[in-house]
Amino acid sequence: MKRAIQVLNVMVKAGIIEDYAIAGAVAGIIHAEPVSTKDLDVLVPLPQTPAGLATLTSIHAYLRKEGYSMYGQHFIIGGVPVDFLDAHDPIARDALKGAIEVAAWGERTKVVRPEHLIAMALAVGRHKDCARIEALLEMAKIDKPFLRRLIRRHGLVDKWDAFLRGIRES
Repeated sequence: MKRAIQVLNVMVKAGIIEDYAIAGAVAGIIHAEPVSTKDLDVLVPLPQTPAGLATLTSIHAYLRKEGYSMYGQHFIIGGVPVDFLDAHDPIARDALKGAIEVAAWGERTKVVRPEHLIAMALAVGRHKDCARIEALLEMAKIDKPFLRRLIRRHGLVDKWDAFLRGIRES
């Protein structure tokens, strides 16, 4: 993980990526939940082609030049599969903009705030996302007023209410 974070930081300094924030299960691990995960999800603002499609061309070119290989959709950096995710939707853009700097694996890195992780998981709504929300609510330091504003801003109030009803009923 340490090497992957080092490479991400170098990519920002080199202008290969504008910014990044660790998301997904690794962000959950940093904030609270001890889980197993197979990859490192990294939110990045991706440039678009003239046709309006997000492109990973500059990331691929840089990492291949540096000797990193791909396995499926992931680049393998320091033994860790890294998945670059476009921060294209409003929640992901908000999460990237609001990412916080932390120390993880001995390196400075940016990570999505736990409130944004909750909003992102709520928007997707799979069983594992609901479990992540429960773990974050139980173990992470959550700014509840900020979370409520985030849920309203992204139109997730009905999903949030349903999630809370599900917790009370179990």
